[in-house]
Amino acid sequence: MVSDASTRRLFWRYAGLFAVFAVVLIGFQWERERTFRREMLEARLEGYADVIAAQDSLAPPHTTTALRTTVLALDGRVLYDSKSELLPDTMQSHLQRPEVQQALLRGYGYDIRHSVTTGEDFFYYAKRYAPSANHRHVARIVRVALPYNANVSRNLHTASNVFFWFVILVFAGISLMLVYTGGSVGHTVRLIRNKEKQRTQEVKRQISTNIAHELRTPVAAIRGYLETISENPGLPEERKQHFIGRALMQAERLTDLIRDVSIISKTEAAPSLLPRENLRLADIVREVIEDLHNDLMRAEVRVSLDLPAELTICGNYTLLHAIFRNLLENTMRYAGQGVEACLICRKEAGKAFFGEDGDRLVLTYYDTGKGVGKEHLERIFERFYRVDEGRTRDGRGGTGLGLSIVRNAVLFHGGDITARNREGGGLQFDFSLKTSL
Repeated sequence: MVSDASTRRLFWRYAGLFAVFAVVLIGFQWERERTFRREMLEARLEGYADVIAAQDSLAPPHTTTALRTTVLALDGRVLYDSKSELLPDTMQSHLQRPEVQQALLRGYGYDIRHSVTTGEDFFYYAKRYAPSANHRHVARIVRVALPYNANVSRNLHTASNVFFWFVILVFAGISLMLVYTGGSVGHTVRLIRNKEKQRTQEVKRQISTNIAHELRTPVAAIRGYLETISENPGLPEERKQHFIGRALMQAERLTDLIRDVSIISKTEAAPSLLPRENLRLADIVREVIEDLHNDLMRAEVRVSLDLPAELTICGNYTLLHAIFRNLLENTMRYAGQGVEACLICRKEAGKAFFGEDGDRLVLTYYDTGKGVGKEHLERIFERFYRVDEGRTRDGRGGTGLGLSIVRNAVLFHGGDITARNREGGGLQFDFSLKTSL
């Protein structure tokens, strides 16, 4: 049975949906049956018209005396009318009658209206006939009319109630089924929602724990260095400068962490709110190289670019900047001293690197450093995952979010990314970016 509020909402939602479907279906079937009945009446009147047109005289046979019969010339002149007391020559032209116009255009036509001549309502049917080799008559229009009384009106504008009641019974049956099975369906939905909620909460808890741990480490180090300086005023100047330098390095690490967490949050929480604009990719990469110039010089990393200067992409500046900055920082921290970093880019129209669904930029970034173990390749894009902190040259390490940011930024720009070790040594990233979003 339907019990809780969420199950009742689900029940009324499906009941309302089926009710709308039932009304549309009944309306459609009703209109189809009305059309069928009208066509049946037209077919009946057409048969009478064919009988009248097949004879030599204008007057209809006695079997059709219950109908009003009118024979017209193609110019609308009345040649014969079975119900009119006026002479045909004195009757008004029927050329502008709707059924006559339709007969002239497509061969047949019908209309329902009041007749001024007889003072009655009629269902008119008109058909155009070409000259016949077996009969003497010329081209003409035969029009037959059936009095439009209550019986004819009811027959044309109503439909059988059988289908209506069938749909109502089906609707009632499904409603009862929803009532008696709604509880189990609602229970299943609640279980799925609870599991999803628990999974989301667990992911958030893990992220919060990791962020708290990452924040605690540099904060504790900064505090330790400053306390050492504060509590030991007699420390040699050289030692003081050493501790201040270490504290500054941890402050930079803290700044990087805050920056990276902010980028991750924006790409996952509200990607639609991130601005997009037309950007020259080469300009962004050169800005990154300029920002990291001193670090690149200290690490003796040589950067090589194969990037068309005019290449433009519609994207987010912050995320594109973060892609290339984090790739270069990853090289500086983990690849080793005196390596080369290369970025190769080409544009493929109609043949995307990860699927053929539009224009994309296909990029390859690699370094000639140490690479990573095969067991780490599938996990290096995970948040806070570090291959080996001991491999960093300055002991500072990264935030563990760099490559996760790279992946999220690539996905934001409609691409994908993979990592592999190069045969000649070093780590290679293959990724793609849509030129327009």
